[in-house]
Amino acid sequence: MCRFLLLLLVVPVMMLSCTKSSTSASPSYDAASDVFRGTYVKVDSRADTLVVSATNGKPSLFFNSKAYRDNITAPAHPELQTFEYEFKDGKIGVRSINSQISSFVYYDFSWVVTGKTFRIQAMAIQPDLNASTTFCTFEKIQ
Repeated sequence: MCRFLLLLLVVPVMMLSCTKSSTSASPSYDAASDVFRGTYVKVDSRADTLVVSATNGKPSLFFNSKAYRDNITAPAHPELQTFEYEFKDGKIGVRSINSQISSFVYYDFSWVVTGKTFRIQAMAIQPDLNASTTFCTFEKIQ
């Protein structure tokens, strides 16, 4: 009987003494950056790279495609290929890094192999693309 009473006393005390950490639905940049940060190549076009880093303290994606590099005027405007990102509800939100618009546009994103290979809806990094159902697969090289 004494053990039962002790158990009834100890379990609630242990439950109340545990602190809950606040977590949000979308991981912070710091939480996601360890896994997502790096340089990736597009699996079906290895001349296209995606650099995940920070620009002006904001999490950023720079899509360094061959088409971008071949454009004579493009290298003067890397901001056209640089996007701020966030994760929310299993999707990736992007917006132009210099955008005055505060909202993100969300696209499908999934890890094929966490930290190494992922699939992303092509419009997230190529907003001028008209094929909304097209996906790109990227593989980490650094």
